[in-house]
Amino acid sequence: MAQSLLRPGDDDWEDVEELGSSHAVPPWASTVLTGVDLMRNNKYNKGLAFTKEERDKLFLRGLLPAAVLGQDIQADRVLTNIRAQRGDVERVSYLLALAERNERLFHFLLRRHLSELLPLLQHPTIARYCDRYSLMFRSLPRGMFVGLDDAGQVASLLQNWPMRRVKLVSLTDGADLGTRGDWGVQSIAVPLSRMALLTAAGGPARLLREELLAAVRRRFGNSVFVDAADMEYATAAELVVNHRASMPVYADAIHGLPATVLAGLYAALPATGGSLSSQRFLLVGEDPELAAVAELLEEAVQREHRSGTVWEARRAIWMVDGKGLLVRDRESDVYEVADHLLPYIQDDEPADTLLDAVRAVKPTVLIGLSKARPPAWAFGQEVVREMARHCPRPVIMPLSQRDADGIAGFAEVSAADAWEWSDGRALFADALPKSAPGVPLPPALEGESEAFEPRPANVAWVFPGLCHGVFLARSTRLREDMLLAAARAVAEAVTDEDRAAGALYPPLTLLREVAVNVAASVATIAYHSGVATNLPQPLDLHAKAEATMHDPTYRRYS
Repeated sequence: MAQSLLRPGDDDWEDVEELGSSHAVPPWASTVLTGVDLMRNNKYNKGLAFTKEERDKLFLRGLLPAAVLGQDIQADRVLTNIRAQRGDVERVSYLLALAERNERLFHFLLRRHLSELLPLLQHPTIARYCDRYSLMFRSLPRGMFVGLDDAGQVASLLQNWPMRRVKLVSLTDGADLGTRGDWGVQSIAVPLSRMALLTAAGGPARLLREELLAAVRRRFGNSVFVDAADMEYATAAELVVNHRASMPVYADAIHGLPATVLAGLYAALPATGGSLSSQRFLLVGEDPELAAVAELLEEAVQREHRSGTVWEARRAIWMVDGKGLLVRDRESDVYEVADHLLPYIQDDEPADTLLDAVRAVKPTVLIGLSKARPPAWAFGQEVVREMARHCPRPVIMPLSQRDADGIAGFAEVSAADAWEWSDGRALFADALPKSAPGVPLPPALEGESEAFEPRPANVAWVFPGLCHGVFLARSTRLREDMLLAAARAVAEAVTDEDRAAGALYPPLTLLREVAVNVAASVATIAYHSGVATNLPQPLDLHAKAEATMHDPTYRRYS
């Protein structure tokens, strides 16, 4: 029969068992696959890229059209088809369908056109896709569904997953899908869009979540990276707290967003002057995600000055909730303040409005993050001008996300207004890419791209490299100093030209290069702190991180 040999040492040989039990072999044997097997499996399928020699050897002649197309031409054709779709949901559906039939082409296409395609795999587009997922369900197992009926049997259920070498497990319960609320199993597209070897869980029970994590640790080891995707903050925080001493558990709201914000602040320092601890941070909102940002800022400031105390670090951070500046002597009852904001109550004079708070605090950094619609406070013209009056390069980050269906409009302030009201001096980042399909460039910025090029505070700058760094070291923990190292690695890629254009992040074309630097920095921390299990430590972690990045180009079959 047609023969393709996958031998021990090949990257994929352990996953051959997913082709069928007749091909499952012990590690010391070679595996014989038919050409049809390769075509039917998305991990090995090359479509029209099978060469004439491969078609002869694998008995594929006649089963494919005569044309032989290289991977680059295939990618161009797929991109043309994606662009021809009627809307973003259809584009996401086409893109994910490609992953189901040709995984390497999927990743090859993403790598070549990341700046155009990445917004399709993030909010708000992915939330709209989840809204229609029940009409698009395919039976091919791209994820796992763990429900209440599976309680007590999760460990045996995980044995059904066809691949053994799992490095990342992405979990979601669908309870906090952007601004759309709880979508249950329809949120499966969220972990699918994380683009890795994924396991998704849909189920609200606490005991089931705990059983699932315990089963994952037994099945895949204590260095498997667990991604809690689009869960309610309390749920994700519970998983992180309960398991951070036994395995690396990650959540965007707890780790990714704070590290991304911190990266932008590190990048701003050459323009704003001084150290991080010399900045004055005013955080506007009431959500626990904002407190997570404050906690990482506090950690970064304290580590910058090792002799400083946590109380001294907190003196640089002020909070504004719906009733004004958080101070002990304001008229509203201090006991009504959310628990996660209590550590940041200051002893200053009351300020009932955001403008009054800006006048009192004189912040150099203004961050807004709220799920309220609209946010309690807008960064209006007077607020921005007052901030710019005492700050030569104000850092303004309105991070409240827009509704999944409400693409037009901005949360606290638009990029155009922040730039105009600060007399062209603002360093700016919001929550959504201006390059996302359907998001128009603000009218005030049309024709001025050379003068002002703000870029979003996208967790994609942190998440891929952080994951890869944990994989590289096989770390059994996810530590705060890893987040600080990741933030610094991202910031180092921001140039003076970027800052002159008001940007706090590098261009998206550098995402892969930045991810390598982040991975090396994170792995270095893992080795130095004694939580790495991939021993001995490589001599050059940067080279190792680069060499072990996924290569989506096709292989030749012999």
